[in-house]
Amino acid sequence: MSACFGAKQQPINPMKTNSTLKLLKFSTLLPLVIALAALVTQSARANPLLVITELSSSNLTVTVSGSPYGTVQNVSPDVWVWTAPAPAGLTVIGDMLNSNRSWTEPLPGTGANATGFGPQLGQLKFTSDTSLPFFVSPDGAIITNFYTNTFSDFTQQTYDGQFIDLGDVATTPDTGSTLGLLVLALAGLFGARRIRSLWVA
Repeated sequence: MSACFGAKQQPINPMKTNSTLKLLKFSTLLPLVIALAALVTQSARANPLLVITELSSSNLTVTVSGSPYGTVQNVSPDVWVWTAPAPAGLTVIGDMLNSNRSWTEPLPGTGANATGFGPQLGQLKFTSDTSLPFFVSPDGAIITNFYTNTFSDFTQQTYDGQFIDLGDVATTPDTGSTLGLLVLALAGLFGARRIRSLWVA
């Protein structure tokens, strides 16, 4: 008993307590810091998204981050050639395309929007309303590592790709609204004839 009472109690060291708390706080935040760093690194390495939008059989746009990118030439109905921009003083000396490079038309069973090499390096050819190829993605799907340009200084630019077909959606007849308007017009005509017959009577 006396030995127990005689034992010295160690005083609490505030410096040790604070460092332990700091270590605990740091170890709690460490996974969050690692996750944020990985997210920043991943977004920094992400490829530019090449958005190809078909507006009609003669109008197609190519944008990156919402701004026009490169030049588009309509060579015939539903066929375009896009030329990628190169950094100042450089030329495109090679290009590469992912094998999965086509998107289905918005309406099922109406074919695909296909992509192929253009007539020159650094060009792509887009063809709408073509037969379904072997590799095809849904309309609007993003294909990663879709296309890569190699420049004369051997640097490369890789793009992810997305095709959005608005041209065929716009030309699709809306039979429900058309039928509704027809019924409304007939009802109006019938009502007008009835009113006229009442006036004559």
